[in-house]
Amino acid sequence: MRQRCAIKNDPLQIQIPIVGKPFVSFSSGSFIALGKNMQNKTYAWQETVGNNNTVDSSKYTLVESGYTLPPMGFCALGNLEWKISRSFGLGGSAGVGLSIEKSPRLAYLGGVSLFFGDMRQFTITGGFAGMQVNKLSNNFQTVSDNQTIYSSKPNIDYYKEFKVGGFISLTYTPFKVYKTKTVKSKNK
Repeated sequence: MRQRCAIKNDPLQIQIPIVGKPFVSFSSGSFIALGKNMQNKTYAWQETVGNNNTVDSSKYTLVESGYTLPPMGFCALGNLEWKISRSFGLGGSAGVGLSIEKSPRLAYLGGVSLFFGDMRQFTITGGFAGMQVNKLSNNFQTVSDNQTIYSSKPNIDYYKEFKVGGFISLTYTPFKVYKTKTVKSKNK
């Protein structure tokens, strides 16, 4: 007994990647700032040491206590990409980020990107970030530099200064780009 094969009359679908022409996409993910100039320098009041190498708990000097962790957080980027092959592209990205810290900071991001994937793709971006960084107020900077001794621990004042440093990010394009088809209808 012979069996017959059913033949479907489905149209042939071919996807042609955009290679060599620029196109725009958007991605979101995470970033981390590189370098100490993007970290907040921290200060604390330290008890002074007396003449007999004993701690004098009634006198304090202002000392640098370290740095906060490098700023890291979430970002959203607009991308301009040139496909080199179906699943790899080069381009530039720019956008904003929000750090995950006790006092979140806004970061402005821009750099060069590598794109991996067809339409839904991962993007690795490295470049420059700009954000506000805490700086010790001028009065307290003088106190720290001169090792001025205080009999109490006043609140330490800071001001904001815009600094530029490096960053790296890993983002993902969460949606697939579709072309819309125009359907013609016959009106009678």
